[in-house]
Amino acid sequence: MSGPSVDSLRFSQDEVARLTLMVCDHLGRLEPFLTKVLVNEVEAMLRGQIDVIFRGNSFPCKLLSQSFHAFGFYYLQSVLRPIVINLLQDRDKRYEVDPNR
Repeated sequence: MSGPSVDSLRFSQDEVARLTLMVCDHLGRLEPFLTKVLVNEVEAMLRGQIDVIFRGNSFPCKLLSQSFHAFGFYYLQSVLRPIVINLLQDRDKRYEVDPNR
């Protein structure tokens, strides 16, 4: 019985970032991990090791992007939901931007 080939185990940087975030979140270490990654990126720039911070193809940038995809929706929903519900409770109030409508 043979297992998966080495070629089938190749992952993109986005996939590795997503899997890394899932593991860190599961272990309850997501916040300190992301903080360390972000601080390291800023410090590398300050030391002159990199010219541009959070380049689109850098692994720290991939981690940030994947974390926004994974957790951003729930964060926005938790922040905006109470505000929208509060606005909708006053049925007489209109929020149309165009006064001709």
